[in-house]
Amino acid sequence: LGEYAGRGGAMIGLACTAAVLVISAYSYRFMNAVGMYSTIMAWQLTIWSIHAAPILALRLLALDQKHELLACLAWAAMSWCCRSFQASLFSLGLIAVEVLAVSCTLTDRLLQAVLVLQLVIANGAWGGMLFMSLFDNAGVVPMDRHLNLGWRHMATSPAARYCLAHEICSHFVAQYSLAA
Repeated sequence: LGEYAGRGGAMIGLACTAAVLVISAYSYRFMNAVGMYSTIMAWQLTIWSIHAAPILALRLLALDQKHELLACLAWAAMSWCCRSFQASLFSLGLIAVEVLAVSCTLTDRLLQAVLVLQLVIANGAWGGMLFMSLFDNAGVVPMDRHLNLGWRHMATSPAARYCLAHEICSHFVAQYSLAA
């Protein structure tokens, strides 16, 4: 936030940070509900990114060192709480990702890499879902299976609309909010 020019830029930074925090908390609860944290699926690059992003966003608020550390550790504890305090190797690996996000030096190169990663994840996820929806018997995630059934299905099925809203939150708004 220190690099944003003026009060308007600071408000945009705060809004983006808030969006990242809210969507990340939602994503943690969703992924825990579907059992993702007890499988190797928890170690996807996009999941690691969703766990590092809020901590990086908090660190970019330019709080004093004590408050920054407290906010980041509180967030990591809340994240583990959203995972029902699982002690699986996969859940503990995410704690390691969060600790690394707290302890790394925020250089311009690291922040640029995180920016590119967010754009690759968002565009890659949507591109992959749209591509997979072209095939009748292929589907990696529920969204591409819903898309395969057509736009009418998307408009009339509550499950399809919920799935679309989830994907928009987790693979669009979250990534682009952190990128901003």
